[in-house]
Amino acid sequence: MIDQDRLCSLSRHARPAELDLSEWLGWTPVELFGDTRFPRITRHPYQLSLGPYMFLWFRLEGPGPAEERA
Repeated sequence: MIDQDRLCSLSRHARPAELDLSEWLGWTPVELFGDTRFPRITRHPYQLSLGPYMFLWFRLEGPGPAEERA
């Protein structure tokens, strides 16, 4: 685990989120509680949707040897 980030919504409504994660290009966010892999980070803004009072907590996994060759 290299870094951890948290994202939360304190609204009672669903909310979109757009994050600039370009410094982590090629890395993959993995949600900590469900160990769910999210789409790999690209140069484009990273888009997520959060439900009311929802939060996500991620670890970032670096690209593996096979991914580095792609």
